[in-house]
Amino acid sequence: MDVSKAIDKAAGAEREVVGQYVRRGDKKPYPVNSSSEIEFNNPTSKGNITTPATSEAQRWDGWGTQIKPAIEPIILARKPLDGTVAANVLAHGVGGLNIDACRVGTDDDTSRPPGRDGGNATWDLSSRSEPSVSHTAGRFPANVLLDEHAAKEMDEQSGVQKSGGIHKGGGATSSWFTFNKSDVDYAHYPDSGGASRFFPVFKYQAKAPKRERPVIEREDGTKIQHVTVKPLALMEWLVSLIVPPGGVVLDPFAGSGTTLQAARNKNFHAIGIEQDADYIKLIEKRMKPAVTQGLPLWR
Repeated sequence: MDVSKAIDKAAGAEREVVGQYVRRGDKKPYPVNSSSEIEFNNPTSKGNITTPATSEAQRWDGWGTQIKPAIEPIILARKPLDGTVAANVLAHGVGGLNIDACRVGTDDDTSRPPGRDGGNATWDLSSRSEPSVSHTAGRFPANVLLDEHAAKEMDEQSGVQKSGGIHKGGGATSSWFTFNKSDVDYAHYPDSGGASRFFPVFKYQAKAPKRERPVIEREDGTKIQHVTVKPLALMEWLVSLIVPPGGVVLDPFAGSGTTLQAARNKNFHAIGIEQDADYIKLIEKRMKPAVTQGLPLWR
């Protein structure tokens, strides 16, 4: 909210009009005499550019009541457990996180000896034989997701780093494992790169692309569309993290149906709840291909 406009309105003052702008769709408005006016041959709205009319409004010109919502936190909550996580999984089939389905992809060898990483390996100290290590593709997913620009900035700040490892005949050089036998015959070499390699990285999008934002035109020419559509790839990652095989996704605020589509794409069933009749039309348009492709349906 523009504080100076609110002050003038409260004072009953008429703001001075110093120009006009035109706007089409969700594009930024430009002054009528701007070189960008050609972008608005068919404007859907016009408005006045004004300046403060009162001294109080002039004092607070340029002030507002909120800043741009440039980050969207993801809240992962879980109902209090009756016992342990294992007991809850056995009783209800939910409660765990599908780590392997959401690992951070890498071409490096991310195998680890037993210990903090929870890998399955055994050491025979008498024969000094190599351990049997389970190899899982990708790094453990983090609770922070990056876009490509944030990842680049992180790498510029961190520089190239090397992870510790067990070297053939060289003993332990790692912070996650300590082994004092310097002549262990086990080859595991550290990887290197920027710090962003430890985080899931998604394509930067100011908003979801058009192909993921269904639009319906009414008979009067006005359009139905949702204002906060989430990127599909992000929602696919989230449903993969928490939904067990054959599970059902419940979205109590379905909006345009992004979460429902993500569930369908990952072969989950989904139940969506939405009170806005217009948004239900958007969901139906988005989910219609499921009928012809034989994919899991939503309801």
